[in-house]
Amino acid sequence: MLDKLPDDCQLRIIRYVKDLTDQMALRHVCKSLRDNVEYHWKQHIREIYVQGAELEHFEEYPDDLHALLKQTCGTVTSIVMSRGSANLLPEWVGYEFPKVTSLDCEIFNTNNDPDDDVNMMTKMFPNIVHLSLQSNATGRYMWRWTRLISMHFYCCESLEPRMLLRTFVKVPVHKLTILFYGYSVNLGDDLVGASMLPFLEELVIDDHHLLGDFMPNLMKLPKFTRLAFYTRDYYEHLLQSVAKLAPLRVNALSFFDAFWSSDRLCDDIERMSNLRRLVLQDDDIEASQLHTLCSRLKNLEELHLINMRSLPTTHQIWGVVEAAENLELLNLTGCTLDPDFLKQSTSRLSVVLKNRDPQSFTINLSETLAEEDMKKTQNALKHPSLIVAYDFIDLDGWTSRFIEIGFDPIDESESED
Repeated sequence: MLDKLPDDCQLRIIRYVKDLTDQMALRHVCKSLRDNVEYHWKQHIREIYVQGAELEHFEEYPDDLHALLKQTCGTVTSIVMSRGSANLLPEWVGYEFPKVTSLDCEIFNTNNDPDDDVNMMTKMFPNIVHLSLQSNATGRYMWRWTRLISMHFYCCESLEPRMLLRTFVKVPVHKLTILFYGYSVNLGDDLVGASMLPFLEELVIDDHHLLGDFMPNLMKLPKFTRLAFYTRDYYEHLLQSVAKLAPLRVNALSFFDAFWSSDRLCDDIERMSNLRRLVLQDDDIEASQLHTLCSRLKNLEELHLINMRSLPTTHQIWGVVEAAENLELLNLTGCTLDPDFLKQSTSRLSVVLKNRDPQSFTINLSETLAEEDMKKTQNALKHPSLIVAYDFIDLDGWTSRFIEIGFDPIDESESED
């Protein structure tokens, strides 16, 4: 029946078939559907995913892979290849991909040497700007991607720093990830060159690679604005380093776990007097510590308490708001509120918000019990200065044991003065 439909109807049907493997099944129904599926690929596909069901299909039907590559090689801009898909790389040889700028690839347990696979990809995808790699490759040949701006290496246990440094000399890296989630790999002092990349803006790394000269070098980079690190033992030392080297550049701090084993951490954070956003997720900070921090951080505008293990009482929460005079947002997403949160809040609002401008303070109660009866919540928290929201706030959250620090870039004109 489908083969009797005119082309425009077939194309309309194909647009509603989002799964690539289902589109390939349609391609085998009849010649007209084959032609229209391939036409659809050429006109609409800009990202190719070789993973899961697609990988299994291409391994069984390589002709379908060739048909896809033939139609899309000139227009596709992004490619994602999962574990095992690198074994199909020889099938890609002969096609040119001039517009591919993003490559996310997992190369483990392949039939080829991982470095040979990388070499092959530098020739097929010469214009890569964004690279994400999970592999046993050493880093050899990556210098051929001379347009790279972002490089992200995950669990690449065979990386050789000297190979990376050769790449760093060739490319203007703005964003860099070298992450092993622990001590399985220590690249040692040879990695310190990554702390001196002149265009570096963002870095994600394990904490033990930030020791020695790494952090002092990093704090001198004029464009650097974001550091995230997976930590086991060195977070206090690293935060103390930031508090000594560049406390006034820090504009945001995010903690994804509980890190409050000593008062030293609070002392270092208090030195970051330009801090405007503080994020605590899956945390159990004591109410007294939180109150002290917020009262002393005079520029704090946002406080995010997300999925807290232990949340301060309602009275203590509003005490924090009162102490943080410039606070504009309190985000309590996913927290377990006191059963009498609304009743106790009502009695505190007139005191806490008495000096606030109209609609100048927002409390976000997404994924809390207060969201279940919004009308009741709105009535209980009615105040001219207060906005009650139930928004999803995307904070680019990490897994546990991560800390993220946001920085203001160095004003080079002022440094010259």
